[in-house]
Amino acid sequence: MSPAQRLLAAIAARVGKRRHVSINEIWAAYREVIRGSTGQLDARPELAALLAELAEDGHLSLPRTRWEHTVEPPLPLFVRLPQRPKVRQNYPDPKTILWPPELEFALELQPSRQVEELLAIKQFLAAGGRTRRFVPIRERSLELFGDEKRLEALARGSLFRDGRCSFALLRCHPVSPPLVYQAGPASSRGVILVVENLHTYASFRTWNDQARAYAAVAYASGNEFAKTVGDLPRLCELVRARRVEYFGDVDDRGLIMPVLAQRTLRERGEGLRIEPATLWYERLFAIGRSGEGAVVELTGLVAEGVEWMPAQLREPVRTLLADGGRLAQEAVGTDVLSGYGVAGDGHLLERE
Repeated sequence: MSPAQRLLAAIAARVGKRRHVSINEIWAAYREVIRGSTGQLDARPELAALLAELAEDGHLSLPRTRWEHTVEPPLPLFVRLPQRPKVRQNYPDPKTILWPPELEFALELQPSRQVEELLAIKQFLAAGGRTRRFVPIRERSLELFGDEKRLEALARGSLFRDGRCSFALLRCHPVSPPLVYQAGPASSRGVILVVENLHTYASFRTWNDQARAYAAVAYASGNEFAKTVGDLPRLCELVRARRVEYFGDVDDRGLIMPVLAQRTLRERGEGLRIEPATLWYERLFAIGRSGEGAVVELTGLVAEGVEWMPAQLREPVRTLLADGGRLAQEAVGTDVLSGYGVAGDGHLLERE
């Protein structure tokens, strides 16, 4: 292999499928396969000659104007590799394959990569997969496809629609990032409170240590709650909670988040319902100062979030958002919470 060919192979190995290659990447490839140091006086002329040779043979293209002229000879600031020709795949015809009952829908498919993936699932089922223990999705994905993320991508496509494939069939389950929480003292209320923002979470968990109002106080971490909500059923079982309440900012994001979280639970077949923390939302409207926000259109997920709110607060929420206002939940903080406790019947009451 000539020096130019060695350089081209080293460049291709570094950039993978990318076609644009910077001069720094070219120098790194040069040091790797031609010489370990670029400090010699002849290194720059040698690299320039190698690039010119590769360009002349059609293995790369040089830029018209983007060159480094500070030292002779000039070098291109980047090169571009030619587009690789697409390799035509010969996929098996699903109509020529005997499928198990769970995968008979494959007969409706055209030859494609999906058929190859279904063949891997067919082999899994034939090898006793129906009775395998449940494992996290990425573990099963690696076993089936050699790619730990492939199964999650398939789950978003047509193979998992209309009752075709399912995680249950493949004996695997989704894994959620852990939900940050602090368990409370023994509480008869059996409720978990999820709080959107960190500082309000800190106030509620400290207050709850004495008030014994909640079985646990959890931190939603803003937008992350759509992912960590999958950990809620486990937390409910752990602290023996029967209900979940959510308290967040009254703005578009604060209303959308519980809607998305509820959707995640529903998609996973969980019957757990996320309820608005009515007392704290009422208190927020009573004492909160409206801050400036964007005027929000009451459509889509925002409209669903408004309907999720307690009935008596829906109209005030609509008015607030339409006027470009918002309420930050931090208004219900340590000082406000110090005035509340749990009555003998388990209800939260404001102390006189």
